[in-house]
Amino acid sequence: MARVLCIHGVGQQLRGEDSLAEEWALALRDGMRRSGCTEAQLPGARDVRCVFYGNLFRPAGRRLGLGDPWLTAANATEFDQEMLVALWRGAAESDPWVVHPEARTLARTPHSVQAALRALSGAAFFAGLAERALLFDLHQVRHYMVDPEVRRAVQERVAAEVSNDTRVVVGHSLGSVVAYEALCAHPEWPVRALVTLGSPLGIRNLVFDRLVPAPKACGPPPVS
Repeated sequence: MARVLCIHGVGQQLRGEDSLAEEWALALRDGMRRSGCTEAQLPGARDVRCVFYGNLFRPAGRRLGLGDPWLTAANATEFDQEMLVALWRGAAESDPWVVHPEARTLARTPHSVQAALRALSGAAFFAGLAERALLFDLHQVRHYMVDPEVRRAVQERVAAEVSNDTRVVVGHSLGSVVAYEALCAHPEWPVRALVTLGSPLGIRNLVFDRLVPAPKACGPPPVS
């Protein structure tokens, strides 16, 4: 079984575990090589696996891809709106080209969603991401955070991939939330390190305060 377990984030509903594992393994090997690791220390193909759950957000019988036209600003829920504003605030604090949301009047209407989408489109981190793609990504985060059946299904896939050989878990985006919850729920696992990339764990009311197990069992909230 794999020593490194990778858990993908949002927007991967059209991918699969093998293609993602290959991509992550190549990037991991390149990064380790640049950091000074010897060839003998680099993980082999069998050392890296990916937990895949993207198909849980892909309804049967229809191709749901980035920018699907049925997702618009008018479809945004209160959760989506709050998450957009949290992302907007974070982008403004790190990117001088993004106007801070407090500089505008925000109402909980599709218009405020559109304002957030326009602001984020100017952020370097979100450059090139279509508005509908971002809305669909938020849609996946919301489903994981509020739908216990989706959460259970994702967590079962993580548990199925962890073995006595697993030492490192890498979580990207929503995958970092999945990984954090899984490790808190299973302190008996032999995992020694959790690596997060682009993690929303620092968003308290929408993410961290909704973790299962509860945050008090997981330790203090990470810095966003």
